[in-house]
Amino acid sequence: MSDTRAKAAHRVADADPSSLPLGPSDLKVLDLIDGRRRAGDLIAITGLASEQVQESLEMLEWLGAIRYADRLPTMMPARPRRSQLPPADELVDLATDRRKAIDAVFEKLESIDHYELLDVDPTADKKAIKAAYYARIQIFHPDKYFGKELGSYKRKLEQVFKQLTDAHDVLTRKASRTEYDEYLGLTMETVADEAPRTQPPDSPESILRAYLESTMPASMEAAAAPEPAPEPAPAIEPTSPPSEPPKAASPAEKKSVSPRYAVGDWATRRRLLARKLNATIANAAGETSSGRKIDPVEARERAADEIKRIHAAKSGGAELKRRVDDYIDQADAIAKTEPVSAVNLLRIARSLMPDDELLEAKFEIADRKAAESLAATYLKRAAYEEAHGDWRKAMRSYQRAALGRPNDAAVLERAAYATLKADGDLREAVDFAKRGVLADPENATARSTAAQAYQAAGMIRSAIGELRRAIDLTADDKALKKWLKRLEKGAN
Repeated sequence: MSDTRAKAAHRVADADPSSLPLGPSDLKVLDLIDGRRRAGDLIAITGLASEQVQESLEMLEWLGAIRYADRLPTMMPARPRRSQLPPADELVDLATDRRKAIDAVFEKLESIDHYELLDVDPTADKKAIKAAYYARIQIFHPDKYFGKELGSYKRKLEQVFKQLTDAHDVLTRKASRTEYDEYLGLTMETVADEAPRTQPPDSPESILRAYLESTMPASMEAAAAPEPAPEPAPAIEPTSPPSEPPKAASPAEKKSVSPRYAVGDWATRRRLLARKLNATIANAAGETSSGRKIDPVEARERAADEIKRIHAAKSGGAELKRRVDDYIDQADAIAKTEPVSAVNLLRIARSLMPDDELLEAKFEIADRKAAESLAATYLKRAAYEEAHGDWRKAMRSYQRAALGRPNDAAVLERAAYATLKADGDLREAVDFAKRGVLADPENATARSTAAQAYQAAGMIRSAIGELRRAIDLTADDKALKKWLKRLEKGAN
């Protein structure tokens, strides 16, 4: 950013200071911004050091709370994810079907697990996993296309092949597979919390998803029972005997779930929810795990009927109030034992009565409690993802954990660091970093991570200030001193 010492800043009218990660000195400076006062005036009035005022001005401008008349707002846009990038208009030596197959897997790399990537069941043995791996690399090994013009597909093949190899290596070793299965168990604990947040809160998709997930605990009993057998087709013989339905765990068993059962439970619940949402985890033949064909038209019609049923209450007056009260009563009944399901029920109620302030306050309290209850699980997930270099997933897990622990400097620092490592949104990285420092000003790690975030955002003065404070908090960190020296040299 350019020098601000000789310029007067203007406040941005629609910027809400209470929603920004601002410290006392930042707020003091912001209160005095009137379009006439320059940095020298602010230093004289506040009694703050020149460096501190400059850092506050830099921060306020970057967060969009103030602006200078001679330049556009500096808030940096979020980086697009891979799926948001426009398709490259290129000529490649690949058949259309092969390109579609590569694209389909590449786009799902961040959302599918090792078992899904290899297209094997979570109970598959080592031999089956190896066979699946060698079958998959016949399509996705980059060397299979030697001498061909691949364009952007070269990078896609390399990434898919790398993840396939990682999946093979993890699942063919007993210790790493056990650890991975436990990790998948953790992801199941948070699935009902994550899914409703992927759609706008009042969208039909979000409301339907919240409704289905709020009923998931009861639905698990249905999942444990065998599905009705499909009518036999005379020309087709079954290729394998039907598997035994999973048994429901007793309360004692649930407290100590083995890794193998955790995967079975996780997979069953995921398929159940996916089936309800018309996103069934299908195999190559387009069938469910039980071999039953999916009717996508019927699934869409059922989903549409459910949305209509829920939204019909909006025009009902007394019926609307009754339905909202029913959702609230259900949420209250399970709030202590199933806080996430309770939040999803309140999310439905809130969508039906969006202007009810008491309901909104109740939802916010419940949402905060649910986040608190899941913070430890998200931190365990994040630790596994960080240890295995999966920074995009680690970023999401640390950020979720920060929702439940908004004043924990260590969690906020990890959220900022993972966001930087994942090449995520710099606004979010700066926000988490700043909040981490505010939560614990004596935390040198939080300050050094804040310096990284500020440097990445081009806020060099703020980065230098945080580095100096971090050095003051450490006995003799040579790496920080070298880093500070480089920044100071570049700033002059």
